[in-house]
Amino acid sequence: MLKSLTSYIRIDGQIGMDRRNDAVQKFQSDPNCLAAILSLTSSSQGITLTAANTVVFAELTWTPGLMV
Repeated sequence: MLKSLTSYIRIDGQIGMDRRNDAVQKFQSDPNCLAAILSLTSSSQGITLTAANTVVFAELTWTPGLMV
């Protein structure tokens, strides 16, 4: 069986600030890291993802007033 060579990063409320920078650096520099799964509230500031060529926003908040 072949092992997948692609990887991804995840940044959400469970990922500490110390690990977020490492995840971003992996996405920016690792050619096998093809996806970033991000929470908008956890990763909306201070993150550079210039390595991305496609972005999909698919997050809804629990607070309807924030979506207005």
